[in-house]
Amino acid sequence: MKVTMQQIAELCGVSAMTVSRVFNTEKAEMVKESTRKKILAVAKKYDYHPVIIGKSFLTGKTYKVGLILDTMSVDLSSPAFSRFVEAACGELQSRNYSLVLLLAKDVKRHGGENVRELLESKVADGYILGKSMVFESLQDILRKTPVLLLSSEETQVSESSEYVQIYRPVLTACRTVWEMIPRELRRSVAVVAPDNRFYSQRSRADLIASAAPKGAKATNFYSSLRPGFLVDRENAAVVAEERFDELRNFKVIWGISDLYAMGVMDVFRRHGLVAGRDFHVVGFDNLEPAMPKVKPFLTTCDWRWEEIGRLAAATVLQMIAGEKIPGNALPVEPVVVRRASL
Repeated sequence: MKVTMQQIAELCGVSAMTVSRVFNTEKAEMVKESTRKKILAVAKKYDYHPVIIGKSFLTGKTYKVGLILDTMSVDLSSPAFSRFVEAACGELQSRNYSLVLLLAKDVKRHGGENVRELLESKVADGYILGKSMVFESLQDILRKTPVLLLSSEETQVSESSEYVQIYRPVLTACRTVWEMIPRELRRSVAVVAPDNRFYSQRSRADLIASAAPKGAKATNFYSSLRPGFLVDRENAAVVAEERFDELRNFKVIWGISDLYAMGVMDVFRRHGLVAGRDFHVVGFDNLEPAMPKVKPFLTTCDWRWEEIGRLAAATVLQMIAGEKIPGNALPVEPVVVRRASL
């Protein structure tokens, strides 16, 4: 039996306005808890769901948050970023919102004008985008649009910004890993990473070196192959095989991602060396828990992409509701997960 909002109201002995408030995340708290539970129970019994498009006509809202990407194929191929998208979707959907993906390709070449077009299109009530997509020419539209920025900078402090941003203070996690490495092994650490020419900002290899305690030393082994989430494991394997005679002398291998760490482990295993017994390995990203039937083994830094996704969604909804975000800069601290490899 299909029911309408009016019929739900009649069955519960309340007004249609009260039922409407229960299904409106911004007004649900205006309804007494016992009444709210009664309405939700009746709605569940008859499998009633409010029609969002109808609410849009009444409120003038789209009930959507736009995630603007300029390298969509790269971003969506990232196992870590997919966790951000999943968490953001879950948070938004729990509040009767949905996430919509928007493409602004070649942002730099267009000077940000394709980002402006999306922000002005009103296709969503608020937006999430990378801080690198912000140009001086967008300042006026950014000031009047609910926009959250994701900072790609991996340092100890947030980038200066008058806009609300989420950033990752990474150095603390790097220092924690260094402290976990036995003192007598701290001068025998090899970092496997893509060549610095592929980075427009400070590389993770540089961050690892800057976090090293007194007396410690990291030796870099760079891959000349272009990085990418689908090829990083193989790229690391290539450099590990090519320079195996050098790498095997190091007691600790630190990959700038879990995939780089796994690539090194693949090669060492083929040469009869076992991680956690013959050498130690550390990664970044905490990918193993998302791999089917894989028992997590790798010591790693978890960027907490799920927390970033939830925080991003919740913060944009606050901005849509007109709430001021204190401080503007929202840090999400990575955490170190210690496992058998170290």
